[in-house]
Amino acid sequence: MKKLFISGLILFIVCFLLGCLTWFGFEQQNNKLNSVNKTFDSKKINSLKLDSQNSSINIKRGKQFAVKYSGKKRLNIDDSNQELSIQENSNSEDHYGLNFNPI
Repeated sequence: MKKLFISGLILFIVCFLLGCLTWFGFEQQNNKLNSVNKTFDSKKINSLKLDSQNSSINIKRGKQFAVKYSGKKRLNIDDSNQELSIQENSNSEDHYGLNFNPI
């Protein structure tokens, strides 16, 4: 009886650990970084409109007029009416690997 209990306990622990590793492995796929690397024609843009919440924004003078971004949130970039509009969406939901949805 004692051997059966110990073997059942070991089997439960192994299956529980494998299930946890699989569960958190799939959750990490949703936490990837979004990257944007776009170049624009500087002659067609006269103004810049930024809508950001918690980002560090650096504006540098250079040979190209470009937007480079790497982060969890998505960007909406629109270059119409001689205005470059960059809007950061607040759609990042970080569950820290916890998801209580059984389906």
